[in-house]
Amino acid sequence: MKNKENFENIGRYFSQMYRKGRIFYSQELKKFGLGSGQSIFLFQLYKKDGVSQDELANTLYIDKGTTARSLKTLEEAGFIKREVSDSDKRVNIVRLTEKGLKLEPEITAVLKEWDRILAHSLSEEEQKTLLTLLKKISDSNLMK
Repeated sequence: MKNKENFENIGRYFSQMYRKGRIFYSQELKKFGLGSGQSIFLFQLYKKDGVSQDELANTLYIDKGTTARSLKTLEEAGFIKREVSDSDKRVNIVRLTEKGLKLEPEITAVLKEWDRILAHSLSEEEQKTLLTLLKKISDSNLMK
């Protein structure tokens, strides 16, 4: 094992970026009445609206209880609506409301701004390499 002073931990940097991102999102999304915990669901619904609550939880790797609480908050704020599926009464389908849809450009701009902040000191080639490596890590089966 390496000397403690020389030990680099990849997870530490992921953790730092995650925490800094949550702070950034919290500050930027506060004006819309959103927290960083709810925004991830809106980001996903902007990609694919009208999905089941379970699909959202699985896609985002968030447990069902946390998903239900976040969606309840979004629903109470008028950003989404949950409807019982016609084909399976046990399934809730999550859809953006007009209020949620109207915010898409502003919410997406916040996401793009965070990406710009993260990549500001990287060349275009470094950004491409980083994105390729992050996709590779994310797509790998981390939990066996």
